[in-house]
Amino acid sequence: MIKRISILVRAPHIDRAGFSKHWHDVHGGLVAQLPGIAGYIQNHVVEEFSGVAAEPGAYDIDGFVELFFPDDAARVNAFTGPHTKPMWDDEPNFLGHSTAYVIEGDWDPRRALTDAKLMLVAQGLRAAVDRLAERLRQTAAGAQIERNDVAEVVPRANMARGPQPADVFFHLRFATPDDAREAGRVLADTHDLSDGLERVAITRVVERRIV
Repeated sequence: MIKRISILVRAPHIDRAGFSKHWHDVHGGLVAQLPGIAGYIQNHVVEEFSGVAAEPGAYDIDGFVELFFPDDAARVNAFTGPHTKPMWDDEPNFLGHSTAYVIEGDWDPRRALTDAKLMLVAQGLRAAVDRLAERLRQTAAGAQIERNDVAEVVPRANMARGPQPADVFFHLRFATPDDAREAGRVLADTHDLSDGLERVAITRVVERRIV
């Protein structure tokens, strides 16, 4: 299946708790009604460790979307046409910015979700991303690690600012939330984690299945 990931940023008028509630309780159902969606997982950010918002050039992140489609035509069709109007109309109620990315390869939605997960997003040349992947394997040896390389950025003309550049996403799944939190702290303190990268962010997230 085709996989699409989005980085979501909350609107200025809403706090993260309100953003998360509206995204899950209201907007999730509107997206789920789009045709052709074979899987929809929300990743709600509950903790940030490095590279998010406070640092110059860093990422701004309140959530990650994972959407799955049977093929690329279904992906394009889902976001094209009058059936998308309720979804677009709802966005100003909670969403300030989003960037979507098509992921390389063939992916299936996971059956088991977790509240013990880190998500990393990074921008950089392939060699630097490969070094990051190796460092994650060394530092987070107890985690199940999934790498999603970005094939393309999906343009959105109606956003006030441009997309947040990204070349890779990593999903690190742990046995417990405490394990994920401790790994996030260790990774944030790893001085050479971002060597060769333009930017990197480490977040702890809770997964919620919509479809």
